[in-house]
Amino acid sequence: MYIVIAGGGEVGGELARTLEKAHEVVVLDRNPQAKERFVHLDVKVVVGGATDPDALREAGVDRADLFIASTDSDEVNLLASLLAKGLGAKETLCFVGKGGYVEVLTDP
Repeated sequence: MYIVIAGGGEVGGELARTLEKAHEVVVLDRNPQAKERFVHLDVKVVVGGATDPDALREAGVDRADLFIASTDSDEVNLLASLLAKGLGAKETLCFVGKGGYVEVLTDP
């Protein structure tokens, strides 16, 4: 699978470490130092914001089998997931912490 992970922090980093063994993984992070954090993994790192359509395109979200939004902002994760889906990602997974969002957005 081709997987794009938005957010290279604790959650995104652990996901990348786990998934890169069996999948093609791209990490999208706004921090240029993210490239250094992932140098030991077989992942591509794209520097850019998760809600920037150009950065999402550079990460290859249009061909992503799965897009995972794991930044530290619920709102960024929600918008990034919507953008990724609109740009062609087959499936999206969005990390949110606010229960109100989960209740409203969860498929019945």
